[in-house]
Amino acid sequence: MRNDMTYAEIDTLRLQMRNEMQEHLPKWRLLSRFIAPKRLKEDGSPRIDGARKTKDIIRNTAGRSLRTFVSGMMDGATPRDRSWFNQVSSDPRKMQIPKVKSFLKQSEMIIQSHLQVSNFYRALMLAYKDVGIFSNAAFAQLPHPRFGFYFYPYTIGTYAFSCDLMGNTNMFTRTTTITVREVVQNFAKLNDAGQIQWDTIPKAIKSLYETRRFLDEVEIAQVIVPNPNYNPVFAKKSINPLDMKFQSYTYVLSIGGPMAGVNYQGQSGFRQQQRTSGSVSEKDPQYLKISGYNYFPVITPRWEVEPEGNYGVDGPGEMAIDDIMTLQEQEKLRMEGSYKLVRPPMVGHAALRRYQSSILAGGITYLDDRSMEMGFKPAFQVGPALADLVANQAEVEFAIQSAFFEDVFKMISRNETKSHVSVAEINERSAEKMAVLAPILGQWDFDLSSKVINNSMDILTEQGRMPERPAELEGADIRPEYTSILAQAAKSSQVNTRERYANFVSSYAQAMGDPSLASLANHEKFLRGYADDIGVNPDELATPEEFKELREGIQQRQAEERQIALAQQRAESAQKMSQTPLNNGSLLDTIAS
Repeated sequence: MRNDMTYAEIDTLRLQMRNEMQEHLPKWRLLSRFIAPKRLKEDGSPRIDGARKTKDIIRNTAGRSLRTFVSGMMDGATPRDRSWFNQVSSDPRKMQIPKVKSFLKQSEMIIQSHLQVSNFYRALMLAYKDVGIFSNAAFAQLPHPRFGFYFYPYTIGTYAFSCDLMGNTNMFTRTTTITVREVVQNFAKLNDAGQIQWDTIPKAIKSLYETRRFLDEVEIAQVIVPNPNYNPVFAKKSINPLDMKFQSYTYVLSIGGPMAGVNYQGQSGFRQQQRTSGSVSEKDPQYLKISGYNYFPVITPRWEVEPEGNYGVDGPGEMAIDDIMTLQEQEKLRMEGSYKLVRPPMVGHAALRRYQSSILAGGITYLDDRSMEMGFKPAFQVGPALADLVANQAEVEFAIQSAFFEDVFKMISRNETKSHVSVAEINERSAEKMAVLAPILGQWDFDLSSKVINNSMDILTEQGRMPERPAELEGADIRPEYTSILAQAAKSSQVNTRERYANFVSSYAQAMGDPSLASLANHEKFLRGYADDIGVNPDELATPEEFKELREGIQQRQAEERQIALAQQRAESAQKMSQTPLNNGSLLDTIAS
């Protein structure tokens, strides 16, 4: 049974995904126009364009709020300077096994160190920006011989994707434009003599390369699809990329240039790349490269996904676009009003037509008649109306900033200054405001964080950089547990519940005079749950067995101390009795008699 797909099948899937993506293009054009004009790239747009594209943006409140949103998400959800996730087992009982704990901790540290040395955080910054504007982003996570893996961000408008029934992205296509030199460098192979092999390169590109037209542009397409006949048992033994879980096909769409404009889409007659399995038609267009992955290499974070939808919707940019457009119109009116306030339209007597007149500062207008009625005066006053417009602008700007959660990420700096505000109150305010983002973190965990961590583990395991998996973890899933500021804020309600319960029990037991009421809760489980809610590293806590030994040791020492104290008290009492004189009517005389 053949595992490869024909050009017609692959290109049909590409066109279907592109057609669905293009339904979102009108909305993305509007968002790009008023927020970030350089973040959208469509078919036919120049590869490098340094022209100014911000002519529709007069007041860039949205751009500044977007910058705050990106910085807040980078520091709040995935900070580079500290750990933001722990590796845990889906079976809590196995977390107490020393070998399992050691493996999970080592794997966590290895993944985080490779994320640090790779370009992950640079690609993530662009992803946060695109999600903030367009509610969608995409980047690839690919193996790297030195850094373990690297990330390749894609520009909105150049890619399209589709999802399975569970909402996981499982098909992806992108279109990009590269030069003739880059085609040869990336897709041509060298023989033993160091000469270029042209078997996988179209003849037109070879001709352009040999005539030194290195910078002529070539449009290529990449399509990643699931293997229709994937067999996990056979895939582990095979080195053929067509046997892997996902297949990637790269081919030429068109060759541009003033002298060589050739459209390859839908044509035939080019030699097919030699493959080790399956039947190949010599009339199929040529693939530049066929590769495969045992994991899905493209990560597509989205803001919010509608049922049966593929693309994200209702992100900060979409939420704020109406206010952004309103603000631009208001700014036009405000600037016009300010201009009229400084240089208002004037009215003058008809007799002034014979004289040279001036309304400039220090200018002089000479008149024969001394009557002041023949002078200039403003046609109307614009002051009060301008003040109302400025106040209305402030309301619209606040709405834009709120859509980008600027009030959340700048909570402390925006709060009124009070000398009596406690740390607990600030923490409670932070948790309350950041909890607004908690529902979105679930979608981002599904689309972004868990995908990056799981892909990293698969890639590093295949490269032999991960420790050996313990036998105790067979059949158990490994999942990330997040410890960032936003993740802790999402758990703040549970933390507050535990604290309120502890405070109430303590006060109630004291009021009733019954200390035993404080033992109603299992103290050990209660404190372990509290530590989990606030993100304490499990390795920093004693295991149940270790804590049992510690508690027994403490209880034994306390019992010994009580016995020593009792013996000392008895000795002191005996000493006092021996030194007390008799026959003076004391209690000792009574006892002696």
